[in-house]
Amino acid sequence: MKVKVKNSISKLFVFTTVLTLILCQSISIFAAGNLSSKTIEPISTISSLESAESESSNEAFITEDDKKWIKNNMIDTKDVELNELGLERVNKARASRGLGKLTASVEFGQEVKESSSSIDEGNPKMKLANRTSSEVLPSSVDNSLLDAFPPIENQGVQGSCVAFSTTYYQMTHMTALVKGWNTKNTDLTNKFSPAWTYNITKAAGPNTGTGFSRAFNLLKNSGCVFWSDFPYYPNSSTGYKAWPTDRSLWEKALNYRIDKMGYIDFSDGTDTPIENENDENLTAIKKMLANGYVLTFGTYIDSWRYCTAGDESVCYMVRGAQGDHAMTIVGYSDDITFDANLNGIIDPGEKGAFKVVNSFGSNWMRNGYVWLAYDALNWVPKIPSNPNVYGGIFTDPPERR
Repeated sequence: MKVKVKNSISKLFVFTTVLTLILCQSISIFAAGNLSSKTIEPISTISSLESAESESSNEAFITEDDKKWIKNNMIDTKDVELNELGLERVNKARASRGLGKLTASVEFGQEVKESSSSIDEGNPKMKLANRTSSEVLPSSVDNSLLDAFPPIENQGVQGSCVAFSTTYYQMTHMTALVKGWNTKNTDLTNKFSPAWTYNITKAAGPNTGTGFSRAFNLLKNSGCVFWSDFPYYPNSSTGYKAWPTDRSLWEKALNYRIDKMGYIDFSDGTDTPIENENDENLTAIKKMLANGYVLTFGTYIDSWRYCTAGDESVCYMVRGAQGDHAMTIVGYSDDITFDANLNGIIDPGEKGAFKVVNSFGSNWMRNGYVWLAYDALNWVPKIPSNPNVYGGIFTDPPERR
């Protein structure tokens, strides 16, 4: 995801669902400009997000109200501890390298270290307090394989991608992970309803989208109900008009509310914060994924540029501003390699990617999944341009705005 501002900032949003006690914690991700800057036109951002079939709305990407809401409601997360699942995965990676086991872990939902730093401050290179030379993270993680992660769904003709990423995929997975639910089935009584979030928070008019701040605000204050309680109809162009008028639904939703929210800034004040697959600016994100979390983010899906890695498709660059869309990161791999510039070698930047799930159904890309290269997070790619390829691929990046 590339950003049309001088200093790119990519942030993760963390939220915790509660019943009467904290049940689980999950994350969303978006890329945005410095929230103190007057330049507010990032390529990947929280915005009014549309489905692939619809046109973008004219809603501002990040409004002043969005900034205030983020500052007032989000935790500036600077480091992440390992929970029991993360510790198990890390110890397996350590054992493969002949290293001894670690024993310290925190309870699920307590992994995030809070910071009092303002999100409007500068962006010094993130130094993780508990990172040592002996720390080893798994080379790959895939949380879509866990029983808690639900099946691929299709948002259909409605612009409900934010609701699918935050509510159907993210909230379902994180709650199921803590409660021990198996959601890999057609049972809709344990999967949260994207219709609930979309219908209540969407912008006025047909085929318009909603923003992450509105979605999280609803989930924080009013909670959510399951798909079986408030069904989603992907092929209905008027499905968004349904409104939950039954008092019992609102009362049930209060049992599943957000408790805490935050963000992780992995920029370092440069145009290329991610130097390689082992860059420490990726560590907090990888830790959250290793801990079993899934992450949501906003991007321009029609501006993704793809290459291949064997049988897999990899987005190596976001070039343009077409197709506002929200998706979900379910894992990562430091081992995946690709030759984006077609020079016959694996250059810096052509290794490592996040595994992403979409809401376009299982026929999209590879069974509904695609890879997003770490290098695609940079404004200026680490992958060198190849003048022998039409356009050089990486020459003349889009003008900053």
